Amino acid sequence: MPESLTNYDALVTAALALPANDRMRLIDTLVDAVPEDQATELHPDWLPVLEQRDQELAEGRVKGEDWEKVRSRLFKRAGLSSEG
Repeated sequence: MPESLTNYDALVTAALALPANDRMRLIDTLVDAVPEDQATELHPDWLPVLEQRDQELAEGRVKGEDWEKVRSRLFKRAGLSSEG
């Protein structure tokens, strides 16, 4: 087995052993670390949803929110802490 796969498997195993709060923080950190020019493609099913939400924003039917506020609210709703 290639060493990189072994390292990846060991990392995944260690990550899965973390408490849920730490796993969520790890996910958040890893997502933030992906450079914008290297982001993966979205599943095609998301495009209509994104277009609809963009139109709702453009027409003033909904208001946008600061990501940090949304993120904090979602972590709180899940009973998790977003703090390190």
